[in-house]
Amino acid sequence: VALAGVLVQEPHILILDEPTVGLDGPGKQEILREIGQLRHSGKTLVIVSHAIEDFLDFVDRLIVLEEGRVFTTGPPSQVFPSLLQVGKFPFLVPSVFRLCHDLRAEGWDIPEPTFRVEEALYLLDRHLGRSPAGGRKIPVGEHLN
Repeated sequence: VALAGVLVQEPHILILDEPTVGLDGPGKQEILREIGQLRHSGKTLVIVSHAIEDFLDFVDRLIVLEEGRVFTTGPPSQVFPSLLQVGKFPFLVPSVFRLCHDLRAEGWDIPEPTFRVEEALYLLDRHLGRSPAGGRKIPVGEHLN
């Protein structure tokens, strides 16, 4: 209801603080759908969240703060490896990204970046010599349907 009241005013920039906290699955999906539509319509969105995985489809840039100061900033494909390298804020790095990062370090041929479970499953199946996704080839970055 509060979001609807703000949207009626047609702001150019929208700041959302933890927009999915406390929502059940369907409520969370509805908010994410709305955020996607807002971004698609050209709105500038600033999303404050610890649940970065939920917003990867909507963000061009991440800003990680530490004690009120910018710790690192950049696209997710640069920020996540940086966080893993310095060993800070591991809870911000999506688990799928962390898994693929660790497997790459062990010599697995997995391209960077891998953020989505569907991508990771496809790549893991391919690496293990199984026929992923019923034999359908899925390029990295494309969703399974």
